[in-house]
Amino acid sequence: MVTGKLIKYKENFAIFLVILSFYSFRTYRYLFPNNYQQDDVSELKVTFFDSLFCAINELGDNHPFLSILIWLSSKIFASPEYVVSASIIIITILSFQLIFNTIKEQYSFSVATIILLIILFSPAIITYSISLKQYSFELLMSSYSLRFYQIYSNDQDRRLLIKYIFNSSLLILFSFVNLVPFVLTLSFIVFMNKNFDLKYLLIPLVLISPFFSNIVNKLERVSFGGYWDPFFVSNESNSIQDYIQNFYFLNSMFIKSLFVENLLIVGLVFYLFSIFITYFSREPILLYSLLALVVLNLCSFLKIYPLGAGRTDIVFLPFLIVLIASIFNFIFLRIGNNLEKYFIVIFLFTYSFNGFLNQEVYYKNEDVTPIIQEIKGDFNSKTVEIIVTKEQMPSIMYYSRNLVNSITTEDVNSCKKKMPNIKNITLFSRERFFSNYFLDEQEIDPGLFSNKEEIVIIGIELEGTKGMYRDIQNIFLNYNFKIKTINKYKNGLVSLSLNNQ
Repeated sequence: MVTGKLIKYKENFAIFLVILSFYSFRTYRYLFPNNYQQDDVSELKVTFFDSLFCAINELGDNHPFLSILIWLSSKIFASPEYVVSASIIIITILSFQLIFNTIKEQYSFSVATIILLIILFSPAIITYSISLKQYSFELLMSSYSLRFYQIYSNDQDRRLLIKYIFNSSLLILFSFVNLVPFVLTLSFIVFMNKNFDLKYLLIPLVLISPFFSNIVNKLERVSFGGYWDPFFVSNESNSIQDYIQNFYFLNSMFIKSLFVENLLIVGLVFYLFSIFITYFSREPILLYSLLALVVLNLCSFLKIYPLGAGRTDIVFLPFLIVLIASIFNFIFLRIGNNLEKYFIVIFLFTYSFNGFLNQEVYYKNEDVTPIIQEIKGDFNSKTVEIIVTKEQMPSIMYYSRNLVNSITTEDVNSCKKKMPNIKNITLFSRERFFSNYFLDEQEIDPGLFSNKEEIVIIGIELEGTKGMYRDIQNIFLNYNFKIKTINKYKNGLVSLSLNNQ
């Protein structure tokens, strides 16, 4: 038994290294950027807090355990973003391995190899695996749930179930979205086996209950309305045709999160065909996966959770992957071993070649270093006010932290924050000015800056959009300021200087 476990451990480790190698080759140009983009840097706000408790309860995007990981890394390492990024990459590779093992056991090594290649070219998975967000933990949760269900359905070991509930509860604290695959898995187990002791639910209740207020705050702050409206299956259509078109479009976007863009039609055909295979085969893991995607569409219809939004799709993609795997298994069972080998070689070559040509890894480069170098001489100037849009403020503050002395401030919750001491920096958000990077400070009248000799505005304007910085510009033009210089940088970053006339 010991020998068997050792062999299995060596096999899994070898697979891990192979996946890591291919992943690194796929993403090496984008790993560990000099400057992370603003949405990632916003996660690093917790590093300013002196207290772990305050970091956990920071009303940002952070989920409790992700906040803990970031905060602890900041107390040990000078650049916690790279430590966190490395952790997320490892989580991603482990997810790939779980999916690989699931497919291999369900079907074959050949099918698992093909599926692994498709994952390595997934636009959503690869893009968000190199960020500092929680999405890789969502990928891990769903991959783990599938693997657990596969093993548990064959061997209903109580210890295995308890282990899954415990580990899942921890993963939920890395991302609250992980509640979805967790509830789905337990519900399907109850439905299929009619055997579940409710006392096991005490485990997540005990582990999650200390963070219940965090969950409530998250739900209160995050509304899927507005920004996410285009990703809800419309239930207000004027006709059946409009509804069908909307349903088709959003599911197409969901498929695009997995498949190389120019293979969308192939992905859609595979998806539809897999539904027929699921219906006729009645394989439990396929039924479970299809149920998850039905729930996703239902949640989109009810405006609970978006469909086809890329990053929000990641938690559901492993279920789609299992369904797609059934297609290749169907093919291999009918072409024979000899043709199967040729099929694999041709597929690996053509899909890789097509992927490298048509699916470039994307990571938004928002390098604020040139802007910081340009304005650092204005830090704490009595005659200059630096106004930064909400989107760019996290990066400006974080990457300026070593250029000025720090100051410890206290917010309304008595949480102390050690921040770069830049007294003449103002936040602009929702057509209002705020005195601090954290939005718990008071709103400021722009007229207070009318006696400044110069206003420096920092923002972004992506192609085809109107940058928020223009709203600030117009406000100060009305205060008789005149444009002095406009400097534009990569990916739409802008710094604008205005003189007082």
